[in-house]
Amino acid sequence: MKRIVGCVLAAIMILSCAACGNGNSEASESQAGNPAVSDAANPATGNGKIEVTVGVSADFGGLDPFGSASTIKTSWTPAVYQTLFVLDEYGGTPESVLVDNYTRVDDTTFDITIYDYIYDSAGNNITASDVKYSYDYAKACGTVTKMHYVDSVEVTGDYTVRLKTSSNSIGVWQYALTNVYIVSEKAHTESGDSFATSNCGTGPYAIGEYTPSSTLELIKRDDYWQTDDSLTPPMYKTNADRVIYNVISESTQMGIAMENGSIDMILTITGSEVSRFADAEGKAYDGYNVYGTLNTLIDCMFFNMDNGSIFADNLALRQAILYAIDKAGLVTVAVDGRGEQCYAFGSSVYADYLDEWIGHDYFNQDIEKAKSLLAESGYAQTTPIRIMYQNNDQYKAEAEMIQAYLLEIGLQCQLLGYDTSLFNEYKYNSAEWDIKLDPCKSPDQLPNLWGYCLDSNNYENGTTNFIHSDELQQMTVAISTEEGHTEEAIRAYEKYLEDNAWLIGLIDPYQYCIAKDSVTNILINAKTYCSVWACDFADNFVGVASK
Repeated sequence: MKRIVGCVLAAIMILSCAACGNGNSEASESQAGNPAVSDAANPATGNGKIEVTVGVSADFGGLDPFGSASTIKTSWTPAVYQTLFVLDEYGGTPESVLVDNYTRVDDTTFDITIYDYIYDSAGNNITASDVKYSYDYAKACGTVTKMHYVDSVEVTGDYTVRLKTSSNSIGVWQYALTNVYIVSEKAHTESGDSFATSNCGTGPYAIGEYTPSSTLELIKRDDYWQTDDSLTPPMYKTNADRVIYNVISESTQMGIAMENGSIDMILTITGSEVSRFADAEGKAYDGYNVYGTLNTLIDCMFFNMDNGSIFADNLALRQAILYAIDKAGLVTVAVDGRGEQCYAFGSSVYADYLDEWIGHDYFNQDIEKAKSLLAESGYAQTTPIRIMYQNNDQYKAEAEMIQAYLLEIGLQCQLLGYDTSLFNEYKYNSAEWDIKLDPCKSPDQLPNLWGYCLDSNNYENGTTNFIHSDELQQMTVAISTEEGHTEEAIRAYEKYLEDNAWLIGLIDPYQYCIAKDSVTNILINAKTYCSVWACDFADNFVGVASK
């Protein structure tokens, strides 16, 4: 197995953070552009402040910090809401955000002391009881993933807790310590809707103007609790005073907006639009700064395997569809050749990916074989196969191409494109789709990716695509342990997935973050998203909002 150290990528970055308000229903005014924040709510422009206007490709995902996760939502929440620790780099070690010190008592037990001077934007002092409340709420709400990794959180003092994980499997303790936003119990309960229309976090920014699917404004707090730079992780540097995110869902319009000076940065862009700003090797043209690398977020396809699904008991039908798809063609068309086709349910960006997989027959397109398997399946189509995807240019292109490939073997398809929020609602409802296109990622190693999608402990109905298999569950649990995570086991697990054809990795795009060249350093955080507020800006930087 090869090891890829510190592999990071500029993924979709949209900070969004709820304007820390007064904790009641009146805070809904923040959606009208009147956040209940002090002087920072209405900053002057043209006065030397760093005010950055950023183009983003999709909706912000709602404001509830405990709501359903999405690629974009995960990228903005850290600016307003903070976890006990953050990872210092992709696949790295946890670095303290709220924690003064901790002791690892044993493989699954941690004694943690938080700083005694943490305050949210409403002035609430965060204590150990708030830590317990946040973890208990995250477990109970049902929308925070992998909370079965947390066994319990016990208050042991005013600012101390004992946290126990459910196991010592790969990545469990890192995930448990870096995945739950800590909020004030008082502010959260008084909000009445988990900050869906108000917000109050411990982070260095608050939300000003917010219009769903349109605009989100981040404003630097002047009362942020952590004033010691030596205790501040790089992603929490506050170099920007104000960040304005504008949703531009069409990639061509995004590129035009950057060229004509309507925005200062593009948080993520793929495909042909990159050629406006960099050459084929990724070198930036004059006037721009470009960061690009292979994504840790791979595009995947899942069959609905729930009882009664057309695919549940028909392996030949699943195989026929997989052999009909040209993954190299998806790379060429959907991302303009800027990416790699997958040869496993994972990609070469993962540290334990096997080199031997590259180029092997991973359902490589074979139309005649697909037609033969379709005939063997005995499937008699009566209604179109429903393909569900998130509604942006890249996923839409992939869905349209898959529709065309399947038509070539005689199958009709219906395309169902939804915005991020609706997609995340429907993806766990087996009545809504037959095939799901969904980007997937997890930290550093393949068992974490596989466990995220296929560990039935994470879901109420089997796996992410409703597989019910005791053997799969046993293998998924076993490979996630230190002793079970071997090259032989990785090889066997991937072969088992291929033999059953429940799902497939499609493509791994390259991701690019584009900025004016006066943004001198584009900071990519450990979750591989650009932390705009922590980027470095030259003295001559003049943002669109300041002109």
